[in-house]
Amino acid sequence: MTHHHILRKGFTLAEVLITLGIIGIVAALTIPTLIGNYQKKEVPVRLQKMYNTIQNAISLAEEENGPSEYWLFDNDEKATEFYNTKIKSKMNCVKTKDKVTAYGNNSCYLPDGSLIRLSNMRSYGLLTVIFYPFANEKALSFNAYKTEHRRYEFRYNIWLTTSSTCKITKPKTEVTAMDRIANNIPRDQLLNGPGKNNAPQEYCKGTDGAASCFQLIKRDGWEIRKDYPW
Repeated sequence: MTHHHILRKGFTLAEVLITLGIIGIVAALTIPTLIGNYQKKEVPVRLQKMYNTIQNAISLAEEENGPSEYWLFDNDEKATEFYNTKIKSKMNCVKTKDKVTAYGNNSCYLPDGSLIRLSNMRSYGLLTVIFYPFANEKALSFNAYKTEHRRYEFRYNIWLTTSSTCKITKPKTEVTAMDRIANNIPRDQLLNGPGKNNAPQEYCKGTDGAASCFQLIKRDGWEIRKDYPW
């Protein structure tokens, strides 16, 4: 009696489902880590690019409007108009409308997918911008200022003038007086506090540390060190 052996081809449905399940579990465990590692390397790169973009735009605006230390405006509205027409216009924005948040044309989307948003431009020369390294809907929808500022939202304050209101002289050897102030704060204080008396949470590990985290990464040579609260 001859026995014919039939070779089995393919997989059963159960085997396929089990395999897909295993792949899904592995992906769920590894993809967040891969994304986190990518963002950890990319955040300081984009922060430095943002910093250079703003400083270059200010330098170009100075060529047309004189030294920034003499920029004074009648009111904050005039100052904001100046920012949009004289500074932001030189930032190589690929888009200036922001549909996710309610800041209209005060937004500047950069070619790398990041976002510079004007927080305020004061008549006496204080410029504050909020920077989102990853300007996707998820990142912008976070309450990042309080909970995710160490990754998704950073703040950069710039004194542009030497008016009597500011009482700060911008040294020629440094880009902004605000950077000079941050450089005089010990690194450990930028990271662990304490913050100022009127802003006790203004340090990187605090709940209001968006500006301190930016200055910490800048201080560390545009890199995220092991003790950074990622």
